[in-house]
Amino acid sequence: MKRILPALLLCLLLLGCGPAAPSREFRLTPTKETENDNLRCYPLDAADCRFFTYGNDLLVLHPEASSAQLLRCRGKSLAVMARAEVPISSVLLPGKNTVCCYDSLSGRVLLFSPELTETASFPLPDCRGTPLGNADGSRIYYCTDYALMELSTETGIHRTLRQQEGLCLTGLLEQQGLIVCGGLLLNMDDGSLAYTAPTITGLGEWGSRSLVCARCGSWDCLYLGQTMLPLPQGWRFLAFLPERNAALVRREDGSLAIYDLSTGKVLAEMDFSPEKEVTGAWATEDGRVFFTSEDCLWQWEPTWKAAADSRITITALYTREQPDEKGLAQCRRRGAYLENQYGLELLLNEAVLPAIPAGVQVEPEYVSVPILDTLSGIEAALGKFPKEMMKAAFSGCGRVYLCPVRRIEAEGKEQLGLQFWSGRDCYLLIAASADLQRGMLQALMPLFERQLLMKSDALDRWDSLNPPGFVYGGTDWDETAFADDRCLESPTADRVGLLCAAMEPGNRELFLSVRLQNKLRTLCQGFRQVFSLDANSKKPWEQYLWHQ
Repeated sequence: MKRILPALLLCLLLLGCGPAAPSREFRLTPTKETENDNLRCYPLDAADCRFFTYGNDLLVLHPEASSAQLLRCRGKSLAVMARAEVPISSVLLPGKNTVCCYDSLSGRVLLFSPELTETASFPLPDCRGTPLGNADGSRIYYCTDYALMELSTETGIHRTLRQQEGLCLTGLLEQQGLIVCGGLLLNMDDGSLAYTAPTITGLGEWGSRSLVCARCGSWDCLYLGQTMLPLPQGWRFLAFLPERNAALVRREDGSLAIYDLSTGKVLAEMDFSPEKEVTGAWATEDGRVFFTSEDCLWQWEPTWKAAADSRITITALYTREQPDEKGLAQCRRRGAYLENQYGLELLLNEAVLPAIPAGVQVEPEYVSVPILDTLSGIEAALGKFPKEMMKAAFSGCGRVYLCPVRRIEAEGKEQLGLQFWSGRDCYLLIAASADLQRGMLQALMPLFERQLLMKSDALDRWDSLNPPGFVYGGTDWDETAFADDRCLESPTADRVGLLCAAMEPGNRELFLSVRLQNKLRTLCQGFRQVFSLDANSKKPWEQYLWHQ
């Protein structure tokens, strides 16, 4: 027994010193409730998983403690067909016919076979950001602090394409021979400038035609060769579908839809919670759609159809040099309603630019669709105020010009709405956005304050309602900042934020605050005193006032 015990202890010690158990093999498993559905939900145990589609398969980069798993998953079941271990600092690179990763720690790009066997590795000296590979993996493009570079994976030779600081790769349009760097489209052969564009957020190709999504102010516009599709306000582009002339978008109500880019018809649609943010989207060549939201990956197998959607309009390609003249004429006719109701004069496209003051930058809007959306939102925002109130606010002015534009920047900050004067004429700049009520109030509030200052003591009483030591600073108004007494941008921004919150549904709990009640009551009393509002009618901004 004395001989057996030491031997047993030695065996246990040796077992304890053996190799660690292999890490758990990661698999995508749908929730039980969705395992047989066309919309499957896969909970993720790591927040920073990365995904790309590869033909009909899904590539997954799953980080672990000291390394990451690269997986190729196939079919509706997402069965793992191949697996490889890569450095923890790796990122997946998009590629149509190749699989590659970039290890940012070592500065090397790793190429893999379809079976995820590493086939080559190349250094990318001084690489900044994420590189991009072409479809067959023969070229890798990357940026340094001072240049755009090209690596030939066949020869290992690095070539400087363009000497320029601050370039950032966005994508490749190979059939057009273009490299996209932000708003610059550069020729692949020599890095020379081919075109400039707005901020590009998505790229695709259909046949010989390039598909581009550009962020134009606060709305997404799809450029489709010689045509364009401006998405309605509040809609967001998610992805182009490979092997289909189609795009995946998220609509304002949160639903996802696929639209044909030749006809504008909706090919498939699906309800999804508007409260959940979609953080990424990819599509396979066989038409399945993957997207991430919160800590889940979703797989959607669309049911295809073809139905008209009056909200989608494919138009001719318009530029600042060749604006949508016919559409702008339609906008002027639509603007006649605002002119008749409120005495506003509509200025479109570049007509407002000569009056713009120093320190303000404006990008005019030359496409009719976002202007019509903006005019509709302005009508809805103004409709919440009595006409007499608006006419009184405009009194004492010369002409009042309403100017819907693409983008406004003042003092280095983007604005939804802005007011300025030129002589006795007043200009109301409104940026096309999904929050036109706030933009309209930002432009109108100085006019309201002008009347309050002359005819009431509401603004004096307002300042007395702030707590001791309260200082207006640089933080935007939001419910949390307002309730926590954090610094707000200005007294005007304070009142705009309060009025917006008071008119929106679902904010009753916010106005349980005694201080907010007092501020809202002070503003409402000032409005009633100055604009002689009907005492028997309750206004939209008074819905949360306590009865006294």
